[in-house]
Amino acid sequence: MPLDALEDAFTYSDRVMVAIVDHCEWVEDPQSWSGAFRRCRFAMLELLKDESSSLDYSGPISSGDCGITLLEGEKHLLFLDSENRPHPLSTPLPRRSRFNERIEAWLSLLRRYRDGGATDLAEPWVFSRSVTQVCTLVQQPKHGNRLEFTRRPPHAVRLAELDWDRLEKDLAGSLSPEQIADFRRRLTAMPEPPTDRDHTLRVSFRARQTGVARDMTLRVGDQSWALDREAVYRGPHSKTISEFTYSLSGDAVLEVLDALEARTDVVVSGLLTANPDPRWAVSFETKTTNMGDALSDYRACNTPEAGATSPAD
Repeated sequence: MPLDALEDAFTYSDRVMVAIVDHCEWVEDPQSWSGAFRRCRFAMLELLKDESSSLDYSGPISSGDCGITLLEGEKHLLFLDSENRPHPLSTPLPRRSRFNERIEAWLSLLRRYRDGGATDLAEPWVFSRSVTQVCTLVQQPKHGNRLEFTRRPPHAVRLAELDWDRLEKDLAGSLSPEQIADFRRRLTAMPEPPTDRDHTLRVSFRARQTGVARDMTLRVGDQSWALDREAVYRGPHSKTISEFTYSLSGDAVLEVLDALEARTDVVVSGLLTANPDPRWAVSFETKTTNMGDALSDYRACNTPEAGATSPAD
């Protein structure tokens, strides 16, 4: 199962719930590749799906910690099979939605789907505004693919101009001093984004190929746009999945946004080589059904966020 596919995780799970993990311990297991597995007890707080015959909504979670983080005393979004084994999408719920809007969007969509307010579980689109006031509209469909619109409005703040004293006071109630220091270190290490682009669209996808994709196209309905190659990351081995990034900028991005409002189908496709053999074709499809207010929020990005961090005096 893909690690980041909400619809697949829901389909393959017997139970989906919000629960609190109240105790964890390591249990020795000679048959396990790591020699032990982690067992955690949980108590259900909110049920989002149940196809099991058991009415016991609390019990042990068995996990070898293969990419799954279970934190004692914290709320989690859990995707469990009939034996309470968590799927890889299980995750702690963030205390501060600004730092993981995607998980909050999952939870909101799952509730609407349970209550009949959503027709499918296509990956939601997520709007966010960074501490520098740069806005993004992101969707991460199945298999690690990603579409990211970025808008740098006139009031955006350059990293070098951030008022760190004000920002750290704003974060103090949500992050520990160590986490704030790590956040500052990582943010200051990032390159300054270009100032000459108001809108940029980046499309990333993964493929088990080592070629360089050519003629990549984004299609929404009957409209299409040619994408410019931006970056290629190749894994260390010939059979490792490679990541390709293509982009679009300027007025063409606005055309894509207009098309997204009118249609629900999005297709990215191309060839990895000049050879037209279909075996070298790459593509992925996604939908806009769960965009919600994210697009309108992105379009309104010209207005500064209330209480936004401004350049230091």
